[in-house]
Amino acid sequence: MDVEYLNASTNSTYDTLSNNNYNLSLYSVSALMILITFTLLFSTISLLSENLFNNSHKQIIVKSLQNFIDYYRTLYYFLNQGSLRDCPYFKDNIQAKCHIYSLTLIFTIWDRPHYRNGTFQQDMINNLCDVAIP
Repeated sequence: MDVEYLNASTNSTYDTLSNNNYNLSLYSVSALMILITFTLLFSTISLLSENLFNNSHKQIIVKSLQNFIDYYRTLYYFLNQGSLRDCPYFKDNIQAKCHIYSLTLIFTIWDRPHYRNGTFQQDMINNLCDVAIP
């Protein structure tokens, strides 16, 4: 190609436009390849799911996806000051509801006074200062 490099001394409008069009075409080709890849992947998964999974497997997958979605709905509900008693999600699973509620309490008590340190934030910083993540 004649646009593989730009001469810094000329910096002509033609070189800049050609380079921009070349980059734009690369982005277009990349986006098209990603779209084709996802289409093929989705088609393959749907064909495999029809042939390999029986009805009980499909029910398990659907239930798992419903629980995944309900987890984030419950998290959002509690983060927006929802009460544990009135939570519309996980009505039959009190353990899941309590666990998600306890996760959201961290945001509530983060800047409140704490019995060991000034705030819960400072307590967490002091407790985790010696933790090394490999």
